[in-house]
Amino acid sequence: MKNTKRFGILFLAGVFACPFASAVPVGGIDVLGGRNRLVVRIDPSFEPSSQFELKVDRKKYVFDINETQKRNTGNEFTIDNLKEKDHKVTLSFKDNNGKPVKYTREVTVYGDNYEKTLPVRDLKSAIYNKEINELTLNWGNPVSDYAGAVISYTNMRGRKAVLSLPYDRTTIATRVNALEVRSAYCPDACVDTFYSVAKVLKDVPVATPKDIWGGVYVPTVVYEVMDTAKNTEGETIYRKLIKDDPTSFFANVVYRVLNALYETPQDSFPKVYTMRNILGPVIPAKEYNFPASTPAYMGSDGSGNCTMKINVTHIEKFMKDHPGEYQKLEDEIIGIFLHEFTHSYQFRCRANNREEGAFTEGMADAVRFMTGGFTEEDRVRAGLAGEKSDLKWFSRYRITGCFLMWLRNFDGDFVHKFNRTGVDLKNWSFSKAVKSILGEQYEVQDLWDQYIREVKEEALEMGIN
Repeated sequence: MKNTKRFGILFLAGVFACPFASAVPVGGIDVLGGRNRLVVRIDPSFEPSSQFELKVDRKKYVFDINETQKRNTGNEFTIDNLKEKDHKVTLSFKDNNGKPVKYTREVTVYGDNYEKTLPVRDLKSAIYNKEINELTLNWGNPVSDYAGAVISYTNMRGRKAVLSLPYDRTTIATRVNALEVRSAYCPDACVDTFYSVAKVLKDVPVATPKDIWGGVYVPTVVYEVMDTAKNTEGETIYRKLIKDDPTSFFANVVYRVLNALYETPQDSFPKVYTMRNILGPVIPAKEYNFPASTPAYMGSDGSGNCTMKINVTHIEKFMKDHPGEYQKLEDEIIGIFLHEFTHSYQFRCRANNREEGAFTEGMADAVRFMTGGFTEEDRVRAGLAGEKSDLKWFSRYRITGCFLMWLRNFDGDFVHKFNRTGVDLKNWSFSKAVKSILGEQYEVQDLWDQYIREVKEEALEMGIN
């Protein structure tokens, strides 16, 4: 079998298109193999005589470009029902000057026998990151003609789904610790894709954020209570939550944030050395003109030393709005920490204010959602609010965060990769980031429209108006 230069793999949800499936020969003619077929392709800019004679082994075929165009097959001619083997192919025609031209090559036709030999690629490791609902497969050594993994699984809505991904690391977003996987193969100079038998994986080892990230450096925490917050009900609740052990409490927050932002502890990420945590009221005139109702904010000196202010007034108001609901209050405070700590560990992008705000604040709330810092109802209501917002995916905070989290339906590692685009892409934009992860064929507006449709379906199912 001849070794022909490979092109990039095009992947869609549930579909692999081999690189030669739509490749157009440049300045001439190509003959490609397939599943029990041969395909002849002619560059549209190449204008030989319209009639061709094709000889496959000893059998002759005649076709006319004008006829193929009438049948809407363009400059392409297919011969089906061929045996699975190497065929000697001779293509004869006349060039623009009427001079006879003969094109001969050996073409491999594939079929069931080839497909039966295809293995599921060896699995190096598998892990179910339960807190963020991500099941990751790390594949072993490369296999010849391997194109990627085709995974059948249950998505976050509990629906059956199929996802095709060409990476050595494959992640899906799911609440079910089980899946079925096949390996896809694209032989050289072949227009068709072939698949291995399916392999079922169940009860993949479960890991917690601490299991994965427990070895990373945790910043030294300096805990302060402003005089105006001392001996208040807000301080009492706050101390009860962190159990007078801020180092342990904050370490757990760090593990959870890194777990949502990055793939592995081997990734590069910003280091935080000290964390000054202040409990007190927000005073707009003294604090960057933040409104007095601001739940919290995070600042950094750019050298790994951060300061977080959490608003005691917000805690006390939340208590009054939810009397007796301590668990809800605890969830709110932890959610605030997850959001603000994300700002310390996320990458930054270079973009205009609208784009940068969507990246920075959308990412922080995506992390909060992924780690359970919001409820399912919060998630659906954020989507419904997004439908009404003129800013759409640029709305920041919950609206953008839920959209980013939903995009894991196309690649379970989407949020990790989106964060990485902040340093990988120059002149960052939301559209560029999405295309760099999912492919040039994906338009953000189309994805947003699909997202809104699904959110409205969920709202109807959950009885949310």
